Amino acid sequence: MASWFKSKEKGFFGAGREAGRGARRVKLFLAVFALAAVATALAVIFVPKVKSILHSSAESAEGYQEENLQAGALFKDVAADDEYAPEIAFLKKKELARGFEDGTYKPTDPVKREEFVKLVVAAGRADPHPLSNSYCFKDVGNEWFAPYVCYAKNKGLVQGYENGKFGTGTNITVKEALTIIGGSFGADIDGAAVDAANLQTADLQLLPADILPESDLTRAQAAGLVVRALNASNAAR
Repeated sequence: MASWFKSKEKGFFGAGREAGRGARRVKLFLAVFALAAVATALAVIFVPKVKSILHSSAESAEGYQEENLQAGALFKDVAADDEYAPEIAFLKKKELARGFEDGTYKPTDPVKREEFVKLVVAAGRADPHPLSNSYCFKDVGNEWFAPYVCYAKNKGLVQGYENGKFGTGTNITVKEALTIIGGSFGADIDGAAVDAANLQTADLQLLPADILPESDLTRAQAAGLVVRALNASNAAR
């Protein structure tokens, strides 16, 4: 059997074929090297752009706090004077919150753990590939939310439970959501130590003080929490 560098073929034609193979190998090596160089260059070019997108998104969200919400900016069941209307409108504009087929957002419904993680990861402008982000927990395979949950796990944002499960299908609590937010956007809140008093005195004021940490996070609160944390994170840079 021929090795990588030596052929058993004899004579003029054998030598010619071996030379041809060598030339092709050199071309292949150069092509791979060129692709690697291009990929490195693109990474240098586009990484700063990702950071600028986060910053501009935060500025846009702040703008929603001041300007009047126009018709079509919200959902059927979200009024312009609702507490989290600006944040919900911002997420809708950025296509991070699309609501339901009937045109509603269901702001008082609880948020599932996988839904919240997807919102956080998407708000951070990450686009995890499903092939490299799947089957990371016993209850997370290749479902629609798997890339986001597994990406968050790889980044150390979520850990799951002692039984090896993520808790798919269960409602996320305020405390759990704050823990994820703290790790994602660098918010100055320790989710493990959050209680009503801490929320009331926290500088960021991500959520009202009357929300209990063990209560289920609603869809409206999730919008407010993510957008306000994004604003605070970018403002601190």
